[in-house]
Amino acid sequence: FDELISFSHTFNNYRICHSFATMQEANETSLGLLMSNEFVLAGTITPESFSQMSNADIVRSVRNKNKQYNDYDISNKANFIDNIPFFTKEIGLEQTVDLILPIVSNITKEKDAIIERFLNIFPKFIELIAGYGDEGYIILRDHIVTILRNIFEQKKEDKLLGLCGDDLVAITKYIKEEDKGSYILTIVIVMAHDDENENNRVLSVKLFNELALII
Repeated sequence: FDELISFSHTFNNYRICHSFATMQEANETSLGLLMSNEFVLAGTITPESFSQMSNADIVRSVRNKNKQYNDYDISNKANFIDNIPFFTKEIGLEQTVDLILPIVSNITKEKDAIIERFLNIFPKFIELIAGYGDEGYIILRDHIVTILRNIFEQKKEDKLLGLCGDDLVAITKYIKEEDKGSYILTIVIVMAHDDENENNRVLSVKLFNELALII
């Protein structure tokens, strides 16, 4: 750990200069300290390597990130969003609901670039949530679908709406038949009657066609 003493700042990510050839040469104490101090590791130590840390260390790191998130600049916010699937897998559903769901529930308040990052990781995120059984299903149906609804209602940019449409189709595959009408189709019906946004009306036609194959 004494050799982790110099780093250079590049695009707001800290590249740690080290002599570790493999993950095994770094101890959990060193990695836990680095995580808690918000360093983003580069080189041979990757985010995937943190799976070798204790669950408590990972939860503590995500809790720190949650507390500091609103003060992050755009690059650090993007880094957090990109790692949501990893965090969700490692910390479990309860901690995901406490630490990650509040952030993504307010994603429409972010810049479009951050929203786009979220929409890109969305399929993996919901796959992990769905893996938590009935409790995960309630989160998908009652909370995650609402996030997509809010993006459709509040955003006008074509690329974001297109990604959001793809994600709506993706999450529909996890929604029970008896819930698809009230939770999924209502979103598309509202879009189809959006007199203020032609993009939504055009997209609704595409979504009706795609959803017809899975509903």
